[in-house]
Amino acid sequence: MIKVIHWIWCFPQMFAALILRMFVKVQTKEKYNNCIVYKCNLKGGSVSLGNKIFLCKAHWNDSYVKCHEYGHYKQGLILGWLYLIIIGVPSLLWCWIIHPLINKFKRINYYSFYTEKWANKLGGLE
Repeated sequence: MIKVIHWIWCFPQMFAALILRMFVKVQTKEKYNNCIVYKCNLKGGSVSLGNKIFLCKAHWNDSYVKCHEYGHYKQGLILGWLYLIIIGVPSLLWCWIIHPLINKFKRINYYSFYTEKWANKLGGLE
């Protein structure tokens, strides 16, 4: 019953995880709390979608990143269908475009952005 509720409440990110899973090569899979962690060939960083955490090769053994991504999972449980709009898209833009651009001119902590700071807090890192 919990899985059904989770799929309904977090449908957009669960569906996105299903699609992403079709395009990445998974080396290993493990359970982490209520999530499934895929150590995969993802390019450009790690991502959490629904109860799936996709760790890029650079983060396979990084417990900090795993806890951070678990924080994103908790954000998804709180926000439900709004997760991708409030957290997912802004987080991707921050990671891929905004932070690298700002960092060229002024050093700024990646985890200072609201999506990342909140994920750290929920993941038990702050």
